[in-house]
Amino acid sequence: MKQYNFKFYYINQKYINYIRQFDDKVPTKNRPYLGIVFKNKDYIYLAPLYSAREKHKNYYMNNTFFRIYDYYNNYIGLIRFSNMIPVPKFYLKQINYDFSNKLYQEYFYISKHQSQILKKAKYTYNKYNDFDNLCVDFKRIEKICKNY
Repeated sequence: MKQYNFKFYYINQKYINYIRQFDDKVPTKNRPYLGIVFKNKDYIYLAPLYSAREKHKNYYMNNTFFRIYDYYNNYIGLIRFSNMIPVPKFYLKQINYDFSNKLYQEYFYISKHQSQILKKAKYTYNKYNDFDNLCVDFKRIEKICKNY
């Protein structure tokens, strides 16, 4: 199995605010993102991480998200592929998860499920029109990203 070097990032809030003008599905809260999907010379795709919420447990399983569990199989968070966005590399700040037990547990679980995460992310990216009530318009944001 190929290993991916997933990393956690914060995204510059001015960039988030700018692209949110064009798609209201872009999250507004300053939160950690997982840099995971497509890389090219201009930007990488990042998916937002959400803290565990009771309502997430009732979500119908599909490819637009991935639940994260801790060492004891307790639900601790969610990766939402439907809200991933392309970001130029210079708007990213890598997060050191060494000092956060929760982020470390998320990273541990994510690293064990890399192929599933990548598969769901690519599926969501390729089929985003099928989830238009949930997904960011990836192609539109890519064009905006290039012009920012």
